[in-house]
Amino acid sequence: MSEMSRHSVLRAAPPVVLGAIVGAGLRWFVASIMASLGALVAVNAVGCVVIGVVAARRPTPRVSMFVATGFCGGLTTLSSVVLEIAESLADAELGRAVYVGAAVLSTSALGYVIGWNAAKTSTP
Repeated sequence: MSEMSRHSVLRAAPPVVLGAIVGAGLRWFVASIMASLGALVAVNAVGCVVIGVVAARRPTPRVSMFVATGFCGGLTTLSSVVLEIAESLADAELGRAVYVGAAVLSTSALGYVIGWNAAKTSTP
């Protein structure tokens, strides 16, 4: 790794790490007050709303690293979605597996569109 790229990585780390702490903390909180599937759908949908806003607004790289990479990366959780689907399939609950995948994917996609459109319509 060159000295320039090492410096860039070290500069990028703090906003990503701080954002991830906040996002993961929020995900844990939501999971502690909601049912498992509801929390899974909620955190992914909210994270995608935020990603939509970031994509539409194109903030500075540091803000994008904090919000999109750190916060949304800590908040959203593809691994938990896959685990929920795998457990449903292992229990021979094909309908539940399809429902979980469809619920998370559709609400996440809708969240992104809502975030994008909200940011674009509110930008001067």
